[in-house]
Amino acid sequence: MYSTVMRFAMLVIGLELNTWQLAASYHEKSFYPKQFEERKSLDKEFKKLEFSSLLTEDFWAIEKTPFIEANEKHGFFWVSNKNKETARAFKMPVTFRSTKVEEALVRFSNLHPQEITLYLYNRGDAGEISKEKFLDLIERTSQELNTWLQSNGKNQPEIKRTAGSRLNRKLWETSLMVTQLEWSHTIGRGSDNFRYRPEFARVTMTPPQLQTTASKSLFAEKDEEITLEILRARVERKENGDVAITKLPMVDQGPKGYCVVASAERVFRYFGKKVDQHELAQMARSGANQGTSIEAMMEVLKRLQSKFDVNLRSHYEFEFDDFLRFVKDYNRLAKRKKIPEVELGIMVDMLEVYRVMQLDLLTEAKIKRQKADYNRFSTKISKYTENGIPILWSVIVGKVQENPELRGMGGHMRLIIGYNKKTSEIIYTDSWGSGHEYKRMSLDDAWAITKNLSTIEIKNLTSQIRALDS
Repeated sequence: MYSTVMRFAMLVIGLELNTWQLAASYHEKSFYPKQFEERKSLDKEFKKLEFSSLLTEDFWAIEKTPFIEANEKHGFFWVSNKNKETARAFKMPVTFRSTKVEEALVRFSNLHPQEITLYLYNRGDAGEISKEKFLDLIERTSQELNTWLQSNGKNQPEIKRTAGSRLNRKLWETSLMVTQLEWSHTIGRGSDNFRYRPEFARVTMTPPQLQTTASKSLFAEKDEEITLEILRARVERKENGDVAITKLPMVDQGPKGYCVVASAERVFRYFGKKVDQHELAQMARSGANQGTSIEAMMEVLKRLQSKFDVNLRSHYEFEFDDFLRFVKDYNRLAKRKKIPEVELGIMVDMLEVYRVMQLDLLTEAKIKRQKADYNRFSTKISKYTENGIPILWSVIVGKVQENPELRGMGGHMRLIIGYNKKTSEIIYTDSWGSGHEYKRMSLDDAWAITKNLSTIEIKNLTSQIRALDS
């Protein structure tokens, strides 16, 4: 019934074929949180800020509440109102030494600032620029820092991370802080349509007492040792039956297709490993509009396993053949209940198939077809949650009603962080900032939209973690 041509047809919604196997990517035009519309309406209310004016001698002693109260008028908000660890200004009227700041992040440890990151450029938010414009930005910023800090920055060794990925750094150390200018580019390969592609330019600043680690690369730092006992201690059990992982950092991917890399960043930071979505996007060759296929992300992380001291593991894959059998099962139920069946043509529009399906029949067909996998899905969520391990969860969003509301439909990655057996629900989180830290969905609905489950596992805990499935 289904031809070989159709099996290898491109999914017409813009999901590349290789994203089918390990799930989808995020598409701003396909779906997005309603809050993005609300933010846009506020953009004109904020006042200009030259960020260097904040960096006085007592900056590192300021407490988080006074900082946010003083800088809300400039567009700084908590990435998460739940833990209030990172203040962020995104596309606000903020400059640094007269250069526009795309994104400003101030991370706090306990009460006080621990790290400042100012993105002067990143491809995901600002689009592509020429090599000449990028290098001019680096030169101007370097000269500005030399003048402002009254010393010449020291060049650091170039870091080669993955094939074609390069990171350059310059370091300034003063009594006030340790400052790094970091810029990265990708060298094109045979199939690429570029030879040199700018990726990001950022300035990072830390207090002087952290200078021994600030001068190192993200991949050279020795991470704190994480044990299974530490992870288990991060699990909270509530009277209402919720069992959920706490202390998971929030990342706001914004209105771009970085759900995979943003989710990965959150897991890495949860494990004490410093890396961010822009670096991961570069290594995964992500596009702001196209997103990152989970397959591509997994391939990148596999290559970086030794540097991150982690293992990547896939627990469930809803493959194309599974989808075809699932559609058959749905159509049997639809015929029995005398409702329209789903028709598949040569070009398979997977999202359109989900869109026309009735949710109750969709759920029934998915559970009946993969009852054993459904039971393992429930068991795995319980076991991994109880041991403090988040699960990378790839889904089709837009079919199940969610709170906060999402607009449209598309492929997406999020994290499962808990469950409630009393209510038969899972607890999950999205990388869209405040309001998306702690959400819930019925177990049946969650299974109906599931396409892939994966985990990032700390290498020295792999044997203990995998014993959970025995």
